[in-house]
Amino acid sequence: MRCCTVAISVGLGLVVFGCKKKEHVEEATPPPQAAAAPAQAAPDQAQAPRMPSQEALPGAAAVRAALKKKEYSTAVSGLMMLRGPASHGGDWAEYRQLNADVGMALKEAARKDANAAQALQTYQLINMNR
Repeated sequence: MRCCTVAISVGLGLVVFGCKKKEHVEEATPPPQAAAAPAQAAPDQAQAPRMPSQEALPGAAAVRAALKKKEYSTAVSGLMMLRGPASHGGDWAEYRQLNADVGMALKEAARKDANAAQALQTYQLINMNR
């Protein structure tokens, strides 16, 4: 039963993050009007300072958004997907904070929501098998 839950969580995570990549590629493609006037856009871009990414751990916002939408299994699978990149990319502190936030949110929600209770079991299983 636990293996099925973990497999389902991984599958949901792949679907969520797979779809997100497609959206990202579509955003990178400039609209036809922007391609027609690249010379006009260049001075504006040079003057405007670039804002650093607000998200230290890529994908953390998606996990938090899933928690807000009460999509607990999606949040757990997203958290699981971030574990590898965080451990190798130097974002381990941010991952641990996100992990703690997800755990606390699941514990609070599990009192009233059966889906949260099931996601909490998966969360605990994943953290036991580090």
